[in-house]
Amino acid sequence: MKVFRVLFDRTVTFGLTVIVLSAALWSDTVSAQRVRGVVSITSDPSDLPLFIDDRLVGRTPLIDYSLPSGSYLFRITRPETSSWDVLDWQREVTVSAEEATTAHAVFVGPVVVRSDPFGAEVYMNSLLLGTTPIRLANLTPGPYTIALRKSGFQETLQAFIVRDTLQQVFDVTLAIESASVKRSPQSDASTFGDMVTGRHRLSKKLGYATLGLGLLFTGMALNSDRKADQAYSNYLRTADPTRSEGFYQRAASQDSRTSTYAVAAQINFAGAFYFFLSRAFHSR
Repeated sequence: MKVFRVLFDRTVTFGLTVIVLSAALWSDTVSAQRVRGVVSITSDPSDLPLFIDDRLVGRTPLIDYSLPSGSYLFRITRPETSSWDVLDWQREVTVSAEEATTAHAVFVGPVVVRSDPFGAEVYMNSLLLGTTPIRLANLTPGPYTIALRKSGFQETLQAFIVRDTLQQVFDVTLAIESASVKRSPQSDASTFGDMVTGRHRLSKKLGYATLGLGLLFTGMALNSDRKADQAYSNYLRTADPTRSEGFYQRAASQDSRTSTYAVAAQINFAGAFYFFLSRAFHSR
């Protein structure tokens, strides 16, 4: 009985040893047979930390780095000198033995577009990006043209080139659309009839009234524009995102009021011009 137990123990030990050695040999064979490829990653600027599947493997440039074939997530940390809204570069890269895999990471600075007045819609390739002031980040290098549009103002185009990590700021002044008073033959006849019947006194009163309103709306527009400038200055100086958003909304609101007051002032000045012109024709 004792001899049988010894033989049994030795048989079990030998069997386990064979299983372990076979598994090790099989693992080595599979690893040797797994196809590998090479990958080269460069960046501008260079000497940046490079991660593969969140594992730090070195710094750029990484040339002819050997990896088993498959898909990997490559990530390069943004330069320390870049602005806060420049993101890390990352890309899904497929490595194969058929050809070497290469990739180049470029970091570019943001483009800030401001307009006078605020709240102009910004379009790129007919796509609305937002309203001014606007910060365009992570644009690929190359030339761009954007269009700024706002009711009551002429459309303005702004061209720029993205080429490096520096921030670019563009201040665009929108031109007011020319206001004109179109007079039909019926209105001309009505004006002539008013002059004949002695309604020039009413025209005089209306002229002064509309002129006064025009001056009033002009003052309100200047005051609102001053408040918008103050709010926008606070927006640029504030690092707190919550307060910065509040200042931006305040600037946008004041800017909207400025536009409304400016349009009202134009209408009243045009009305004053019309009434005084009517009286001048009557005097002649």
